[in-house]
Amino acid sequence: MHFRVDEVFSTRSQHEWAGESSFSDVAQDVAMASLGTRVRMEFVSPTAFRNNGLDVCVPSSGQIFRSLWEKWNAFCPEPMQIHEFWPQFANDCILIDELTAINTTHWEFAEGSRGAATGFSGAVGFTLSPKSK
Repeated sequence: MHFRVDEVFSTRSQHEWAGESSFSDVAQDVAMASLGTRVRMEFVSPTAFRNNGLDVCVPSSGQIFRSLWEKWNAFCPEPMQIHEFWPQFANDCILIDELTAINTTHWEFAEGSRGAATGFSGAVGFTLSPKSK
């Protein structure tokens, strides 16, 4: 399988998904959005998580928020890192309350010679558990 890049967009005026944000901008946006107890994410490309060598191809709040936490802490400035208790809190207290147009897609890499993966796409809504509010 070969991919070709036809265009690169760097600003939102060129494409709605293009652009860049600083860690401070993202943190401020999250702080403003955190006034509610619900968030909705759209997974446009197939997404999966590995668990004991197997693809987990259905949404799981614990897996999703652990992955976001790992990436954030890997690249953000140290004073902005999120506490190590976050993944357990997310697993225990963030519930999925919406699944819209969830589909799975199986991909083979290099015609199967470099492995394969199955991932989900669609919209997932999350809310805080009533006991954690």
